[in-house]
Amino acid sequence: MKNKLFLSIMLTGVALTSCNSNPDISTLKIISPSGAPAISLYRIYEQENVEINADANNVLSYLSANSEKDIVIAPTNALVSKVMGKIDNFKIAANITFGNFYLVSVNKEGEANMTNDSYVVLFQQNQLPDRLFKYVYGSDYDLHYVTAASDAAKCAITGKNETDNNHSVDYVLVPQPALTNVLANTKAGAKLYANIQEDFKTKSNGLEITQASIFVNTNTDKALIDAFLAKIEQDIKDALANPSLLKEAVEGLSQEELTNKFGVGSGELLQKMVADNAIRIGYKKAKENKAAIDNFLKALNFTSEDTSEEVYYQ
Repeated sequence: MKNKLFLSIMLTGVALTSCNSNPDISTLKIISPSGAPAISLYRIYEQENVEINADANNVLSYLSANSEKDIVIAPTNALVSKVMGKIDNFKIAANITFGNFYLVSVNKEGEANMTNDSYVVLFQQNQLPDRLFKYVYGSDYDLHYVTAASDAAKCAITGKNETDNNHSVDYVLVPQPALTNVLANTKAGAKLYANIQEDFKTKSNGLEITQASIFVNTNTDKALIDAFLAKIEQDIKDALANPSLLKEAVEGLSQEELTNKFGVGSGELLQKMVADNAIRIGYKKAKENKAAIDNFLKALNFTSEDTSEEVYYQ
C-alpha cells in the first residue's frame, strides 16, 4: 500500500512538473500592428488574447508603465521614443522583421537611372520610409510626399501623383505586399529599381534593417514570457522552412480579413512572399543583435547614441 501511495505521489509530481514546464501562454495579452509584424503570430492570431490592430499609434500606446499588455510588437524605433529613459517595465526581446521597402521606376523606357532631377514619391514624411530612403540614397532629388503606402502604390500604378496635379512621377518608394500588386497592375510600366534592404546593408557594412521588434513587459511572469518567445521563434523558423504553413493557417479568413490582418489578400500570396523573402520575417534575439539595432537607430537619426544594455531583455 505504501509503495502504491509513493508511486501515486511520484506520478502526480511528474504530472505537475510537466505542466509547469509548459506555461499556458494563452493567458498573455498580446498586441501587434497589422501587416508583416503580425505574420509572426500566424499560429495564434485567432486566440482571444491576441489583438492585431491596424492603428500603429494605438499599439504604441501600450508601451507604458501601466500597460495592460504583456507583449507589444512595435517598430524598433519605439525603443527610443517610448522605452529608453522613459519606462522601465518594457524591454526589447527580439527583432522579427527586417525591411520590406523597394524603389520602383515608372514611365521609363529601357534602363532607368535615378538623377538629381528625378521626381520621387515617398510616404510618411519624417518617418521610417522617408528616413530609410534618405539614408541610403540621400535627399538631393525632387522629393514629394503622400500620406500612406497605399497612396504611394497608386502613384506607381498610374505613373501620376494626383496630390500634385497629376504630375508624372519617375520613382516611387513602395513596401511589400503593395509592390506585388503594383507590378501586377501597372499602367505606367512600373519596374523594380532597387531593393532598399540590400542597399541599406551595403551602406551599413553588412548590418541590416531592424524594423519591428517584440517588447515584453517585465512585470509579467518571466516563465510565460520565455515560453512565448520560444514559441514565436520556432513558429517563424517553421514558416521560413515551410511557407505553406502560412497559407494553411489563414484558410478560414476572407480576403478583407486577410488584408486587414496581414496586408495581403490571399493565403497563396502570403506564402509566396515569405518563400521569396519579399517580406523579411525572421527571429533574432535583440541583445545578440544589438550592433544592428544601434546602427539602424543612429543611421536613421532616431538617436545619436548606442542603446543601453538595460533596455534589453535577458
